Amino acid sequence: MNNGIPGPVSWTSGGLALEEFASCLIEKAVRPRHRPHEYRQIRRRAYDSRVSGAFLAGENWNIDHVVVGPGGIFAIETKTKSKRKAPPGVKEHEVGYDGVILEFPWGQNRDFVEQARRNAKGLSGFLGKATGNKVWVNPVLVLPGWYVAPASPPQTPEVRAMPETALVKYLRGQPPSLSDQQIEQIAFQIDQKCRDVSF
Repeated sequence: MNNGIPGPVSWTSGGLALEEFASCLIEKAVRPRHRPHEYRQIRRRAYDSRVSGAFLAGENWNIDHVVVGPGGIFAIETKTKSKRKAPPGVKEHEVGYDGVILEFPWGQNRDFVEQARRNAKGLSGFLGKATGNKVWVNPVLVLPGWYVAPASPPQTPEVRAMPETALVKYLRGQPPSLSDQQIEQIAFQIDQKCRDVSF
């Protein structure tokens, strides 16, 4: 999703990073045609997450955001989809998700999930080459303004899909897997290919 102009790299970091990130996503959901304030640089070293702008994964291809923190590395793809009148008996604000297919009120979508999966795989490959270590990247699909209904019985899909309001809780709920040193190393590598965006 290409939604910015190349510019200097900036990470939002410290204890408020995820809240600011989520607030920007919420504003995008509420006012999708307006550009909210750019991220403020928080100059605070903390054992917390770093949130980047768009990661240039290739020509005409970027990852909307990358989060690096104690709980791991997350490639986040954000997709907005306008709501329309649903058929009788179908909730207009709800999308079903079985780990492969998104069931919107008026039809299915596989592309969003597959794109998020490819993004994470591509970032994992880049970081593996850059660091010399095997790196796992978690794919996340954010659907602002939608309630994501899980499959029954519940599953743990490779690509996690959620509304913007659930993002901070999900990211902070991951068990620690990266040290401060690893976070710094990975953030440095991403800096080389990252760019600021306001969306």
